[in-house]
Amino acid sequence: MKTTVTLIGLMFSLLTISSAKSDVIISGIVQKVLSGDQMIITHPELGQHAIRLAQIDAPELALSACKAQPWADVSQKALSQQLLGMSVQASCLERLDSEGFAVCQVVVDGENINQWMLSQGHAWFDRSLGNNIWLQQLEQEAKRKRQGLWGNAASAIPPWQQRAQCSGNRR
Repeated sequence: MKTTVTLIGLMFSLLTISSAKSDVIISGIVQKVLSGDQMIITHPELGQHAIRLAQIDAPELALSACKAQPWADVSQKALSQQLLGMSVQASCLERLDSEGFAVCQVVVDGENINQWMLSQGHAWFDRSLGNNIWLQQLEQEAKRKRQGLWGNAASAIPPWQQRAQCSGNRR
């Protein structure tokens, strides 16, 4: 049942992103997890790729003007435990984000990591690439269960608000 739900969710997520632009597939080994939604993967022949998980936004680590958000280190650690050293496949938009990262859905062992981060309460659903009912439901369910950062929802400030307050930078 879990596999079916994951596959259906992956199809919905990829359809939403695919409608924005064509996908580029990048595969490789996760060498470094930079934050709860950013990583570096290495392909043996194509080199390193900076990846940002599409449609999620994890709490910000310390920025030059601001301290780290609550749950930022836990989010980064959760992503690292799931992916570090693992072979992944990333389905990415053709364009890069403002920081030069490829914006991607990442799958490891058949599981969509973007969805997993939402379902575990390690990130917010980022609506900047369009509305996705499946991802909204994953976030709402994590909130209802008070999972992850939603365990203390009063201190849960969306990362895009944190970035705007700190530097005026929005993804």
